This record gives sequence, C-alpha cells and structure tokens, in this order.
Amino acid sequence: AHDSRELRGCLSDEVSRWLSSWFPSNQDEADLYANSALLSNRSMARHLGQSTGCCEVTIVIEVDGNLAGSVVLTPGSGMEAHTGEVGYWLRRSLWGKGIMSEALELFMGWAWAAFPTLERVEALVFAENAGSLKCAARAGFLEEGACRKKILKDGIFHDCTLMAMLRE
Repeated sequence: AHDSRELRGCLSDEVSRWLSSWFPSNQDEADLYANSALLSNRSMARHLGQSTGCCEVTIVIEVDGNLAGSVVLTPGSGMEAHTGEVGYWLRRSLWGKGIMSEALELFMGWAWAAFPTLERVEALVFAENAGSLKCAARAGFLEEGACRKKILKDGIFHDCTLMAMLRE
C-alpha cells in the first residue's frame, strides 16, 4: 500500500498546479486521500449506477515499485452516459520519458474493452500545459477545441483544450 507521504512526495508544485482542486495539496489532505483506500489497492472501481455500465476507475502507476502517478476515468451520466472523462498525473522526475503516454494508451485500450457502452473519452487539459497536451496526443487523443475560462483554480480562471478519443 502506498502511504500519504509517498503521495505528497509525488505532488510537487509543478505537478499539482495542473491538477483539479480536489486533489491533495497538503499533508492532511494527502492522509485523507491515501486512507480512502484509493491508494491501498492497486486499482479501485466504484460503480456509479446500473444505467451507464461504466464505473469510476483509478489506476495507480508504479515505476521500480514506487508510486509514480495515476490515471482516472470518470463516466458521464444521463445523455452523456456514453462519454467518460480521463485525468492523469505523473511524478515530476519522470516527465518527458513517455511513461504517461504509454500508460494512458494502455489504459484506454483496457477501458474500451471493459466498458462496451463507452463511445467517447475526453481530457480537459490546461491550455498552457504543453507537456500534457503532447502526452494526450501521443496516446491517441485529438484536439477538438478551446474552452475559455473553463477552470477556476485558486481564484484564477484558466483556459482548457478539449482533447477526445472515440471508439473506432
């Protein structure tokens, strides 16, 4: 099992600046997150409803036995039950090595097989995060457009780039 100190060690300011506000930003939040069983299992699925046939899934990425990052797929609901949203992060020391692009590509191959009702997966990427945009593109996501002032983080609006992959 991974502990909260290992998680906090992964989340430098350079990494966490691109993450959703719900992600742990201090040791107390990291303790809560790690103790939630998310990191105590190698993968975790939580069914969100019978109608979607999909569930939220988080995969923990390890490199040399150490926590390196994660990929999460969150399903849509209602009229967007066929659409999922993917998010991902990787320890700063591992950026630029193709690890996340490969993990994301492998994860998507698994997701298409695991969730036959899933037809579309989106990644909302901070527009100024060039590395993440390249990562998503290398994994097979296509740029679909800009979402101006999409994210409000720490009191500042940020533009996003909508990247998407279709089942085809």
